[in-house]
Amino acid sequence: MAGCLGDGAGDAALRPEYTLKLFDEFRRVGRTTLLSTVVTGLVQGALATIGYFIIGLPRPLFFGALTAVASPVPGVGTMLVWVPAGIVLVLLGHPGRGIVDLTWGVLVVTGIPDYVVRPRLVGRESDVPALLTFTALFGGAEVFGLKGLILGPVLMAIAIAVLRLYADEARSRRRVTPSE
Repeated sequence: MAGCLGDGAGDAALRPEYTLKLFDEFRRVGRTTLLSTVVTGLVQGALATIGYFIIGLPRPLFFGALTAVASPVPGVGTMLVWVPAGIVLVLLGHPGRGIVDLTWGVLVVTGIPDYVVRPRLVGRESDVPALLTFTALFGGAEVFGLKGLILGPVLMAIAIAVLRLYADEARSRRRVTPSE
């Protein structure tokens, strides 16, 4: 009986149809994850720009664009822009504006895109549950750094695809095996 690997004669190659399914999953999830990183950065830049307008920061469009560019940096990203801006406002005698900037940065610039937008964009195109997508995004960034924002979800999707292929193969074997 042929198994999941090759023709059962000891070779370790995947069946061609399984290889094609895995490559298709890799391509689809990789493209979606990369696109979601770009879209999330643009959303963070736009939300930061709104916040900068609200607090009256000079050149809000410049700082908003800078926030968007900094967004893919793992761990700190957008904080590289809005935290110094808030601290400078406090030090220059505008504590209310500085606190609004810091609060807006935590709740709106970081919270909404990272916890709502990105997981929905990545999970929408794949059959990976949202919680696993969320875990893969942050776990990937923690383990691999910036490239982990793409590698984490892609590796998770491929692992799930392999498990699905295995489950399909096991189900088909049960149907073929004669009952005794």
